[in-house]
Parts: sequence; C-alpha cells; structure tokens
Amino acid sequence: MSAASVDLRRGTLALDDPAGLLAGTLAEFKAPPRPGQRPVFTLHVRDGEVPTAPPREVESSDREGLVYHFWRDTAQRHVLIAGQAALATGPQAAAVLTVAPECSALARAELAMIALEEALHVSGQALIHCAALQPAGAEGVVLVHAASGTGKTTTSLALAGAGFGLAADDAAVIGRDADDAISAWGLPRALNLHRDSARMLDWLRPALPDPWPARDEISVPQRCLPPPVRLVRETLPVLALVELRRTGTAGLAPQSPGDALSALIADNINVTASGLWPVQQGRLEALVALTGQGPCHVLGVESGSDGLQAAIRAMQSAF
Repeated sequence: MSAASVDLRRGTLALDDPAGLLAGTLAEFKAPPRPGQRPVFTLHVRDGEVPTAPPREVESSDREGLVYHFWRDTAQRHVLIAGQAALATGPQAAAVLTVAPECSALARAELAMIALEEALHVSGQALIHCAALQPAGAEGVVLVHAASGTGKTTTSLALAGAGFGLAADDAAVIGRDADDAISAWGLPRALNLHRDSARMLDWLRPALPDPWPARDEISVPQRCLPPPVRLVRETLPVLALVELRRTGTAGLAPQSPGDALSALIADNINVTASGLWPVQQGRLEALVALTGQGPCHVLGVESGSDGLQAAIRAMQSAF
C-alpha cells in the first residue's frame, strides 16, 4: 500500500496509489501534512487498460514528444495519452489516473503534473511558468518569466550564486494571501541544466557529474545545489515581475502591466476550441491580479558570461 500526500500549502493532494504505480513520480513534492492540514483533492492511481485512441474526434496537442487528447463531458474532464495513461477529473475534487503496463515514465509524470495543477486550482492557487527569487534582505520574491529556451534557469542560478534566494527556476505557485495580495512559493522540482550553462557557473561543479554524460541536459535536484545557493521554501509576497529577454542591450527597463500580462498569457494559457478549462480560467484570473499588483520590468540579457554579469548587476541595483 502506497499512501502519501503533496503539500499544497493550503491543504494537501492525497495520493491513493495502492500499487505504488507513481513510484518516483512527484517524489520531490511529497511531504508529511502540516499540522491542521487536510486533503483538498485526491488522486486515485490505478493500473488498467488505456484506450489506444480517443472515443471520438477531440482536441489534441503535442508536447514533450507525447500527443495529448483532451475533452470534457457532463461529468468529467479527460486527458488521454493513447495506450499509455488517462486522467479523468470529476467535480468532487478528485481524479483517477489509469496507467497501462506500457506507460512511459514521461507519460506518467506529465499526467500526474496535470493532476497537481487541478489540485492547486481547487486550493485557490495557480501554477505558472516562471522563476522566483528573493533579493538579499527583502521580505518577498521577484518573479522572472520568459518563453521556454530563453535562459530562465541559467539566469536564476547566476542570480542565486550572487546572493538571491532561489525559490524556483521554472515553476512557481501564486495565490491571494490574507490581505488579498498575490504571494508565491516555488515547487521543489529538479532543475534541467544545459552543459553550456554549467560552463558559465563554476561554483556549480560540486553538483555536476564528471565527466558530463553524452546528453546536453541533466537533471539536478534542488537539494544538491552547493553553496552559495540559498533555497527559499516560504510563501512570500510578490515584489515585482521581470520578463527576461535575449537582447543586444543589457539592463532593466520598465514594462507596462498590459505587456507583462500579454507575455504571461502567451506562455501560460492554452485556449481550446471548447474554451478555457477551469484550471486555465483560474490561472488567467491570477495573472490579471498579479500584473495589476506591482511594478513590471523587462530584463535584457546578452549571451555569454559577460551578459549574465550585467544582468546580475542590474537586478542587484533594482532590488
């Protein structure tokens, strides 16, 4: 019997996984419940037959080399990776993840993360694609957002090596606090580090394999990051938003809330032919509140070590 929970800060995601089918999936998120916490969402994990095609013509998308089919009926929302895994989310704050014997680790992990996003939505929070960093001496975090491949992880680690606390390099959870302001905390997920980034961050060497494996990217758990990294686990107010851009001009410049919102929507909201699903609607509302709360900036970063150093100086001066 495998019983565990994921700490959502506002309750827990209970994992009902009697056969241990998730194994290491979500392992870095599992934690004993805090005092007084109760489950707000339950994920039931079962083995079984998974359809090799959706039941009818439905919407599909391709991500991480997997094809997702998704649709909703009167009672449930469905996501299917044909022949591998299926997730059905109902109205009672619960979902069933069916895993086929042929299911890949990636397919299992992807649908488990979708279930986590559903649980966060039920708890009144939203998962967004961004880094979260705490300036030295500040009682809050700066959220750094950008399209995939722009260099959030590299820039975040460079800032962490220069004194910023690291809450997240790629995924943070936002929600309104008791004062109706937006606060954030970082998911404790491993970092995907490219060999080119590692070359520019000498202090990272104790956490890296030697020799580097044949692939370009490796996964580095947050707990393995060496000093001077300071990991931030608290839920903290959001001080500012920063959009990272690869430009020929380094430095920090003001950005309008509308432009910040447009960039965040492009990177975080998937509009389907059937409209926004509840998780997407909740995320959109959270982004609107977030961009209306505080200052927004654009951080221009040039390529190479000199560009990273210029970005560090700009962020240290501003925050």
